[in-house]
Amino acid sequence: MAKLHLINSKHKIHVFGIDKIASYKFSILHLIELFEPINGGFKDTLKQIYADKNANFSAYYPSQTKSSLESFITKYELQKEKLQNNNTLIIDHIIANIKETFNVNKRENQIYKNYLELNAIYNFKSEIQFFRFGVFHILKNKINTNSSFFSLLIENKIYSSVHIPVMLTTPFRS
Repeated sequence: MAKLHLINSKHKIHVFGIDKIASYKFSILHLIELFEPINGGFKDTLKQIYADKNANFSAYYPSQTKSSLESFITKYELQKEKLQNNNTLIIDHIIANIKETFNVNKRENQIYKNYLELNAIYNFKSEIQFFRFGVFHILKNKINTNSSFFSLLIENKIYSSVHIPVMLTTPFRS
């Protein structure tokens, strides 16, 4: 861990989540932080959802947490125009991703869509990029008719296959 801190002190590391939301826990925490400068009770509502001792943060199953988030998003979207601030773009991105969990969609398509949206904001091509995904996501070719994230980048001419080096590592387990 000390090496990572040393690297980050010399060359700032930015971490972006482009995967489909599997747990609402970290999305709620991030939204609480982003709503800090905004009035209107949004932060308090999120804190109540997060503090629920019986909360089920899984995005895969119906739950009170999911229902509470749906209500929260409806309320936010009705007042969104009055709440514009420096965090609006990221808040809207996170909320759009939470809304995607209310529907059935393909994970690879969501990863690809998130990458494109965040690339438009942060210009990923200007920096070295690292991804931590399972093997399927980093394949440069389709398997049957299923496109991986990397194959979608290649098919849509975001990158050529020669510009996407892949290094596979085995996780260390003690």
